[in-house]
Amino acid sequence: MNRQIIPEVAESQPLSGTVEDLPVSGHSDVVQRFRQIANELSKRTAVRFGDEAMDYATLDRRSDALALWLIDQRVRPGDLVGISSQRSLALPLAILAVLKAGAGYVPFDVTLPAERLKFMAQDTGISVLLGHCATLDDPGLTILAAEAFPGETDVRPDAQITGESIAYVMYTSGTTGTPKGVMVPHRSVMRLLCDADWLALDRDTVTLHSSAFAFDTSIIDFFAPLLNGGTVVIPQDGRLSISELVDAIDGNGVNTLWLTSGLFHAIADLQPECFEKVKQLVVGGDVVSPNHVAKVQALCPDLKVIN
Repeated sequence: MNRQIIPEVAESQPLSGTVEDLPVSGHSDVVQRFRQIANELSKRTAVRFGDEAMDYATLDRRSDALALWLIDQRVRPGDLVGISSQRSLALPLAILAVLKAGAGYVPFDVTLPAERLKFMAQDTGISVLLGHCATLDDPGLTILAAEAFPGETDVRPDAQITGESIAYVMYTSGTTGTPKGVMVPHRSVMRLLCDADWLALDRDTVTLHSSAFAFDTSIIDFFAPLLNGGTVVIPQDGRLSISELVDAIDGNGVNTLWLTSGLFHAIADLQPECFEKVKQLVVGGDVVSPNHVAKVQALCPDLKVIN
């Protein structure tokens, strides 16, 4: 197999100290941190999707059951498991289950051309895909649809996971050559979103999963709340219109939001007042217009914009 997967680009060194000098809340991996939060805030809402909600205890037990199923399918620590990108309560379940099995997840954007998806499946060597992907018809690939996910269990998987274990693989666009998968370890997610000094995250944090699942910033949508006791809101599946996105922000009390620069500019032009209840807005992916930022902050002076 001619893998194109490459390690994560080396992290920038902090202004003082070294990476080893900066422990994160006593945990080195996402699973340990999530379990601590789930134990402390068991009845708190972890995920909302439309009228459905799942508390931390349920999310923990259900992802344990799915992780055990993955292990029964001979998924082992260090393996990679595919997850399709349909928005539902099944998405955070699948992510956590893969991590609890000691594996890393690979997002599959089902809107991509079939050849691209087949390349990713072959390149990563996945043997299991959680979700739907009609274009992947390899008989050697086990596909478990979301509606067939196992229920709950009190049995915890005992997969060995460290900060160096691969959490996920995201692929480059391939616009300048063959797409390459970048392997991101647990420690990077932990350093970005636990005890963060660039973003205020706690049990009151509410994010919206508005970014594409196969885009690296989707980890902010999911892990920013789930590793800090907050709530992730998952909107309806498919491409959201600006009015639908604004309704999702306002109707769910979203206070921490990631948007691409282009989408931010469009909302700032059409409905800038929608950021009135948002406390933190992370914007990037392209050049951000200072005029649009000034316009929004004039209407929403308490909003912190992070580029």
